[in-house]
Amino acid sequence: MSLDRPAEHQYKAMNLPRYTELAAALIVYIGLSVWSQYVIPLDYGPDEPYHMEYIHILSEHGRLPLPSETYIVHHPPSYYLLALPLYKLSGNHIGPLEARPGSARIKHFAPSEITARRFIRLLSILLGSLSVVALYVLLVVVDTPRKFRLPLLLLVGALPMFVYVTSVVNSEVLSYLWSAVTAAWLMYLLYREHPVTWQQVAIAGALVGGGLMVKQTTLLAVPAALIVIWVTHTCLRHRLRALLLFAVAVLLIGMWWPLHNFSVSGDFFPNYAPKSVGQHNVLPEMMADPKGGSIVIGVWLRNILASAILPDWAWMEGLVDLKLIAVTSRLLAFAAVLVALATLWRTYRRNRNGLSPTAVDELRRDGYCVWACLAVLASLIGSILWFCITVDWRAQIGGRYLLNGVPYLLAIFAMATRKPRPISAVPAASSQQWRQVAINSGLVIGSLGLIAFHIWWLLVVTRFYSWL
Repeated sequence: MSLDRPAEHQYKAMNLPRYTELAAALIVYIGLSVWSQYVIPLDYGPDEPYHMEYIHILSEHGRLPLPSETYIVHHPPSYYLLALPLYKLSGNHIGPLEARPGSARIKHFAPSEITARRFIRLLSILLGSLSVVALYVLLVVVDTPRKFRLPLLLLVGALPMFVYVTSVVNSEVLSYLWSAVTAAWLMYLLYREHPVTWQQVAIAGALVGGGLMVKQTTLLAVPAALIVIWVTHTCLRHRLRALLLFAVAVLLIGMWWPLHNFSVSGDFFPNYAPKSVGQHNVLPEMMADPKGGSIVIGVWLRNILASAILPDWAWMEGLVDLKLIAVTSRLLAFAAVLVALATLWRTYRRNRNGLSPTAVDELRRDGYCVWACLAVLASLIGSILWFCITVDWRAQIGGRYLLNGVPYLLAIFAMATRKPRPISAVPAASSQQWRQVAINSGLVIGSLGLIAFHIWWLLVVTRFYSWL
């Protein structure tokens, strides 16, 4: 399948370099993230002192931390091993948890402590930049027209929560990159012209399994992988063998860390979070009062979606109205569902007369892509809600976990920009031209509006933390 369509010839006539969109998106993302990492005080990122403590233990003791030393001991060590050389380079030997974070603590950081945190925050920005690159590759793989790639990338690169998390010390940064790479590979398998080989299936299994060494949330790519493997094999015997190979690769690559957890705690996926009023199973209470339970789940879902755009303290501290963020997140979710339904309708109901066999095949693959992406996004939201219900209701502000689904959300929006190639070079109907103009205008206005909102947000945060 060609990655460039005849409809793009006028755009290419502008003679723009091949990677102009990627470069522009990286400039915007890096500018916002560098600004953010200097605006957010040290140790004020999500669980940032505990992530620094993990790295400190690796550096000082040359081993993985114990449950008695930090409650994030169950986190896989990949991100912390990447940060370890930078931590050693800083020359810091002061444990982050020797004093609790606070204004007095920040004002009395030793120079080595500041250097260590700045170095590792820069590592997070580098990983965030690589995530943007992986998302660009995904857009190319799903054959997104060039004129739509930059606005789509900016919807991620200028997203306040994405920039916030990827500009502080946090292991979620590596999971975003891993999720983007995995999604790009799965979309490559789905849209490639030639049959999928056993080696490529094994790579997909290695990526999904390797995600367990990064973050548990990356495992939620499994539904998309299963759908892609199933639809890219036509023979039932080949499908079953491919699925078996995929499962073996996942287990061989990914089971090391769950087995380590089991040897330490007796649980494959333990939770060492400090005990609080939030940590208890509320499922029996919801079962006893279904109406009240449904209301609570609705509130939690609103908070999950809202905290995927801005951190929870944005509205808890009165900096932003929660209703505004909630409405924005709901509109985004509604737009994604609308585009997904429109793509599925186009795939299964469109009159295919006048379309080339290649275009018909593209329609079919678009439908599979949407189903795979919806499966991942539904699994992500469902798993966070289930964790809230059965383990800790405070996870309702964990919208940052939802950002692992950004590649699949982006793929859904990319579907709206695609159109099948006709048999002959017939000029597009005026309705199709207006559709392309409307989509492009909406994406441009949305991305520029998001950048403006993000700049305003960083100015607000700068004033908010000016007392430190």
